[in-house]
Amino acid sequence: MRVPELRKSIAIVPQDCVLFNDAISYNIAYGSVNDPKFKALVDDPDRNAELIEAVTPAAQRAQVYDFIL
Repeated sequence: MRVPELRKSIAIVPQDCVLFNDAISYNIAYGSVNDPKFKALVDDPDRNAELIEAVTPAAQRAQVYDFIL
């Protein structure tokens, strides 16, 4: 394997968890901030209910939904 090919197959996964001093919904949505739908919801505080609805499936998949409630 050549060095450039090797470099493409290696990734760094940090073990520390970064949370922002914000709502849980914001922290969950941050992973999708490049998605225009989520960006619009995160940027508009009047759409908080929509943001919560959008991140609920992710919270359920991560098995933290019941804990959050």
